[in-house]
Amino acid sequence: MSYLPGQNSSFTVKITNLSKRGTQNVEAKLRTSVYMATNLGDIIPITDRNDAFTPGQAQSFTWNFTVPASFGGASGQIIVRVFDPGNNILSTITQNFTVDNPPPAYTLNISISGSGTVSKNPNKATYNSGEQVNIVAVPSQNYVFSYWLENGNTDTYPNINVIMLSNRQITAVFTYNPPPPPPPTYTLTTGVKSGSGTITRIPNKSVFSEGETVNLTATPANGWVFSYWDIDNGADYDSYYDIYVMMLANHVIRAVFERM
Repeated sequence: MSYLPGQNSSFTVKITNLSKRGTQNVEAKLRTSVYMATNLGDIIPITDRNDAFTPGQAQSFTWNFTVPASFGGASGQIIVRVFDPGNNILSTITQNFTVDNPPPAYTLNISISGSGTVSKNPNKATYNSGEQVNIVAVPSQNYVFSYWLENGNTDTYPNINVIMLSNRQITAVFTYNPPPPPPPTYTLTTGVKSGSGTITRIPNKSVFSEGETVNLTATPANGWVFSYWDIDNGADYDSYYDIYVMMLANHVIRAVFERM
C-alpha cells in the first residue's frame, strides 16, 4: 500500500479464523499501530477500539488515519492485533506500506513596476509541478499595462496562464500614460457700448472651451434700434442682431443701439 505524507488515508483488513472462546459471539479488542521504517524508528498508534466478532467467520474492518507530513519516503508495516476479553491475542495481521515523497512544490512571486495590481488564480503560496496559474494585470488610473518580464522574456498580453515547473519570478510592468491636457478655455465679455437694450447669450456662461459656439442676441429697448456689434474694441463689426461666435480667443463684444 502506498500513501502520501499529510494525506488522510485508510486501510482495510479481513480477519478470519477466530476461534470460539466459550460464547457464540466473542467481543475482541483491536489495537492497531503503524511502524514506519525511519531513522528514528517511529511507531505511530492509529486507534484502539472494540468490535464484535462472530467466531469462524471472516469479517472486514477499516481504519482511518493521517500519515505524518514528515514521513515522505518512509516504509513499514501496519500491524493489527485482535485480543479476546482476557487480553489474549487471537490474531495478528500485517500489511506492508510505503510513503511516497511529496510532489515538488514551486513558488510564483509577482512584482510590480509602475502602478497596478495583479491577481493570481488559484492564489496560494505554492503550486504543484505542472499546475497552471492564471495571472491578470490591471493598471491603475493613468497607467497602461506594458508587458510581463521573466528572465529577459516578455509577453504583452495582460491575461496569461503560466505552468509551474520551477520557482518563478515575474514582473508586471506598467507605464505612466498621462491624461491629455484639457482644451484651452476663453472668456467672453458682453455689454452695451451705447444706447439702450439687452443682450442674451446661449449658453449663458463666461468661460468657454476652445471651438465652442455662443449665440448672442441684441434686443433694443423701446425707442431704440440695434445698430451693430462692436467686436474686440473695433477690431470687427457685425450688423446682424443675432450672431454666432466660435470661441477661439478671448472676446469683448458690445452692442450699439441708436434712437429711432
